Amino acid sequence: TGEIRMKAQIIAALLFLVLGIVFACGKGTFLIAGYNTLPEEKKARYDTQKILKSMSRMMFSCVGCMAVGVLGSIVDAPWLVVLGIVLTVLVIVFFLIRINRESKR
Repeated sequence: TGEIRMKAQIIAALLFLVLGIVFACGKGTFLIAGYNTLPEEKKARYDTQKILKSMSRMMFSCVGCMAVGVLGSIVDAPWLVVLGIVLTVLVIVFFLIRINRESKR
């Protein structure tokens, strides 16, 4: 199960890396839940470029946190795996709050 967990962590990290690159290139607003379903008049209230920049930073930060979990799987240190998961959740919560506050015009 450790090998399967490590592969899943690597796949998730690669997915977040790809999403981070997409967002950093200024694309992918349709991938942002909530924003993609807003009517156009409400979308106009948000700075799309700020949202994409923050989303890319969040994705790259999550990749770093996930790398801690992968390292924990490699060296068989369960506490590192847990630390990676906790850090990932904290990063996501932090960035979602920040994006909601800072992206409004």
